[in-house]
Amino acid sequence: MNRALIILLVVLFVQPAAFAQELKNNSYSQLFNKSKLLIANQKQEEAIPILEEMYTRDKTNSNAAYLLALCYVKSFKNINKAISLL
Repeated sequence: MNRALIILLVVLFVQPAAFAQELKNNSYSQLFNKSKLLIANQKQEEAIPILEEMYTRDKTNSNAAYLLALCYVKSFKNINKAISLL
């Protein structure tokens, strides 16, 4: 009886956490794809706030840091910050 209760509790608590992580990753990847599309269409100014949000969420993501620095340089904004990101 105790074993079944423990298994039930583990399943109830682990599954929602895994689902929340999946949604967070999906949202992050959607932001990443949107920012790449904006950059490809020469809309760096619009991509900067998205990339700043991504970088705020995950400062270890070198792709987001690189793209943010690229947008700063191409839009002639925050050149010093761009250098620090690279």
